[in-house]
Amino acid sequence: MRKTKKILLIAGIIPLVILFIAAGSFISTANKMTDKLENLKFETINIKELPNGKYLGEYDMGLVYAKVEVEIANGRINKIELLQHDNMKGEPAEIITADIIVEQKIDVDAISGATASSQTIKKAVETALLNQTH
Repeated sequence: MRKTKKILLIAGIIPLVILFIAAGSFISTANKMTDKLENLKFETINIKELPNGKYLGEYDMGLVYAKVEVEIANGRINKIELLQHDNMKGEPAEIITADIIVEQKIDVDAISGATASSQTIKKAVETALLNQTH
């Protein structure tokens, strides 16, 4: 009977240990993402000087990731396709691509309540235009 209690005790402790490790990893990643957000800067890009074409870019914030395809035609951003957006609760930020197109600049206001996703999507657009990878 004693052996059975020990096995049950160990079986109960192991999931708790795994849970604590996972929580610690999540908190660490969240803290790194917060640091990235606080230090994030955007370059001014003269969109009018970019050649026509489609540009791919991506950015990984840690808990949030975005991959985009940006279409430039006649010195304007015509279209931004969000190819991938891994987010927590940041799906509302996906409308930020429309703001970028309307304002023809990357550093537009973040979507309230979805700051990390907004910044990640904007940084992916910036990466696309800076790398100019067709």
